[in-house]
Amino acid sequence: MNPFKYGTVYGLLSVSSTQRAMKRLVELGIIEKMEDRYTFSDPFFPLYLRLRTFA
Repeated sequence: MNPFKYGTVYGLLSVSSTQRAMKRLVELGIIEKMEDRYTFSDPFFPLYLRLRTFA
C-alpha cells in the first residue's frame, strides 16, 4: 500500500492527509511500515473489511 499511489487511484484530496492517516493507522497498530510499503498487521483484517463492505 503506497499512500501516494493510493491517493491518486482513489481521488484523495491531499498527500499530507493521506500521510497523517497512514501515520495514525501505524500508531493504532492497524498497519505496519515495512521498508517502502505498508501492510496490515493482522492478515485477516483486509478480508474483514471486504466482507463488511459487501455484506
